[in-house]
Amino acid sequence: MTVTKGKEHIFLGKERVFKEDGTVQTKIKEHIKDAIDGFKEDITKSVVTPATRGLFEINENCPKLSVEDSENYHSTTAKLLYISKRARLDIQLAVAFAQKSCAVIRTIGEN
Repeated sequence: MTVTKGKEHIFLGKERVFKEDGTVQTKIKEHIKDAIDGFKEDITKSVVTPATRGLFEINENCPKLSVEDSENYHSTTAKLLYISKRARLDIQLAVAFAQKSCAVIRTIGEN
């Protein structure tokens, strides 16, 4: 555990800044960047919402994930679940489905 003093602290992936007016600003940007950077697939596509038409479709014919890819998938979805509960409520549906479907996910991004 690291002890910090001052007006800026990072705790549970959230940066907290105590302002002069007595308010606290909370940021989770670094935690989001960590989840994106830790994901081993290329993320280049932008979307308005993660809840696309094919969200609940699973391609049963895709090959199974390797152990390494499976661990990366579980790690990333766990980070996103934390983020969705704390800061990004708009991604909760997609993340919840990704978490629930971990047992049947075959290949990331293929549908």
